[in-house]
Amino acid sequence: MNRLTFCIFLLLTTSNIFAQIGISYGYLNQSFEEWESYAATNNFQITENQNLFQEGHNWGLEYWFRLKNKRIEFTPELFFNYQRSQFIGFPVDLTSSTVNQLDWSSRAYGINFKTQIYWLDLEGDCDCPTFSKSEPFFKRGFYTILAIGAYQFQNQSSFITPTTTSVQKHNQFNGKLGAGLGLDLGLSNLITLSPFVIHEWHQPLKLVEEIIPLAVGNTWTEGIQANRTGIMYGIKLVLRFDQKRY
Repeated sequence: MNRLTFCIFLLLTTSNIFAQIGISYGYLNQSFEEWESYAATNNFQITENQNLFQEGHNWGLEYWFRLKNKRIEFTPELFFNYQRSQFIGFPVDLTSSTVNQLDWSSRAYGINFKTQIYWLDLEGDCDCPTFSKSEPFFKRGFYTILAIGAYQFQNQSSFITPTTTSVQKHNQFNGKLGAGLGLDLGLSNLITLSPFVIHEWHQPLKLVEEIIPLAVGNTWTEGIQANRTGIMYGIKLVLRFDQKRY
């Protein structure tokens, strides 16, 4: 992870770092079906009317550079995302009427390398912001996204009883791929808004024994993995400072 971060830092510091940056927010709609099923076998039921970690939030900070003669753009990005779910159940002694709680959260810190391809305007009419391009609105702004990323995933659970709280954490390194669509909306030469949607596929995430307390009579099953997939719906604020290209 440190090497990957260093590569991004080196890229930024050897280019015009203030040429164009983007700040993004994404709403995550995703699935961790295997982990949710395992929690249910240990007598925990989710309290919200949704699936485990179905809703999440992602924030990103990206830099931009492009090919000289084609509208193919590259956006290395630092990102952070977070999701949380709550369960109630009787995981230790099934004969007890005491209701216990499992507060389960995850967060990820990492990098993405995204490629944006403007298929409808691949040649372009100028190396300038979207606002200054003369092509029709949709043609100049529509693009597809291909992405590859790596991140540190932290899984944390808080098992809460009437008398105690036990917190467990587990970290793992993971990778992902993504593909999506976006549309640049030039508000001015300086400011562009870009709504986007990306479908993401992740390497399987491992569940460790300490995260979910076992119910009486249950035994730990090795190799419980979540095949995490999901869709991110997002909006990006792009700021372009190279006024010589306005």
